Amino acid sequence: IPVLPIHNTFPLPAEAPDPEPPGNGALRLYWFSQTIGSGRGLEDVARAIALAGIPAELHLRGSARPEYVAALHRLAPGKLAIYAHPPAPPDRMVELTRPYDVGLSGEEGRVLNHKLCLGNKALTYILGGLAVVLTDTLGHRPFAADLGEGALCYRSGDIASLADGLRRWATDRGLLRRARQAAWNAEG
Repeated sequence: IPVLPIHNTFPLPAEAPDPEPPGNGALRLYWFSQTIGSGRGLEDVARAIALAGIPAELHLRGSARPEYVAALHRLAPGKLAIYAHPPAPPDRMVELTRPYDVGLSGEEGRVLNHKLCLGNKALTYILGGLAVVLTDTLGHRPFAADLGEGALCYRSGDIASLADGLRRWATDRGLLRRARQAAWNAEG
């Protein structure tokens, strides 16, 4: 049977992203998928924002159920603004990451494939010049090591360590800038 390789990532952008974080206020977090729903680490992020006590924006791209977005709001009342954006064409994914500070690539680890793979989200985020939050899975661990200070790697459910890392990036723009630059530098 002939094998057809499918590349589920995007080419290197023509221009390097600006490592300067794009906003001056709330930490801007970004996540995308076809469907926005549970089991992808978003609940951990909402709880971590509440614990960290920092203002943050969570931008979600995909098809969203309003009741799920409302449930995320309830996990971090008053601290987390959530924005649902419609799906977009695959060739725009890298470009669409650029207005944000941090890309989210979380997996709860209940599904074997999610424990083993490195998804296209994490690869897309570094092409956009974002720092990356990763869950500590077999698939993410080597990538997090390659990103160095460009990654925040935490165990699924460890809200305290996720909150601590997000708080550091939110309160130290220089640290966030270095994380974004480290993530971009690792793409090569």
